[in-house]
Amino acid sequence: MTTTSTTKRAFTLVELLVVIGLMGALATLSTAGYSAVVRGMEERGAISAATSIIRAAQQRARIDRVPTAIYFYNELVEPETSDDYARSQGVAVAVRMGGRISFVSGNHLYDEFADLGSVYGVPDPDNPRDDSKVSNVSGMRLYKMANLNENKLDYTLVGSQVVLGGVQEQHFIGWSNRDKEKEMPMYAFVKHKNDTGSAQWKVGDAYALEFAVMRLPIGYIFGSQYPTMVSEPIMNVKTVTFDPERTGETLEFTIDVRALRPGKSGAMELQQVGTTKTDATSI
Repeated sequence: MTTTSTTKRAFTLVELLVVIGLMGALATLSTAGYSAVVRGMEERGAISAATSIIRAAQQRARIDRVPTAIYFYNELVEPETSDDYARSQGVAVAVRMGGRISFVSGNHLYDEFADLGSVYGVPDPDNPRDDSKVSNVSGMRLYKMANLNENKLDYTLVGSQVVLGGVQEQHFIGWSNRDKEKEMPMYAFVKHKNDTGSAQWKVGDAYALEFAVMRLPIGYIFGSQYPTMVSEPIMNVKTVTFDPERTGETLEFTIDVRALRPGKSGAMELQQVGTTKTDATSI
């Protein structure tokens, strides 16, 4: 009669601790690798988006044969919850010149050479001169077209519809010293009741309307200046203008993209993500 004995061996505590440690190290490496991949995708996406809106504005100027511009600025983003904090975000707005201001009367901005009525319409066709409804409808920004060397973000928030107004025109009669006033009916933009823009308009100023908006991921900004106070929610960084009249000239500019990240000391600091250099020729 033969007896067979089976010996069962379990893991020791030391072996279990070694296995747990290895699993933890692998998990840490995987998390760090994933974070690096995500950050790299965000960086490439930010540069690609900035380059795309530049090319779009250049192409729009070339096709429409009107000046276009891009406003690069940084905006303070309000936190969604009370536990979060406000952070900055880079914004690029591409605008197209729409016309020039012919008359300024109170909160009305007229362009006698544009068919504003057909393009934007009036809120009350039965009473097209009632501007009370225009100042309450959804607003849009009317940008004051920047000069080539100006880095300003000047705009007026106006109603998305227009109002029929009138401008008094002086007519000289015969050889007498008398003149006669005649009203010239035309449509006008009306400043919105919530207008917070800083644009000051005068006759002859070129105005523009946006056709493309691009926002960087939150925490990514243009340049090195960013707002930190709600009282100053916007900081303008750079303005790039494409003018089809400047055919053959070369406009070189570089847009710097940065991000707030922990530095060597652990404190948050701006680190360069990349730049987009563009040469605009033969618009």
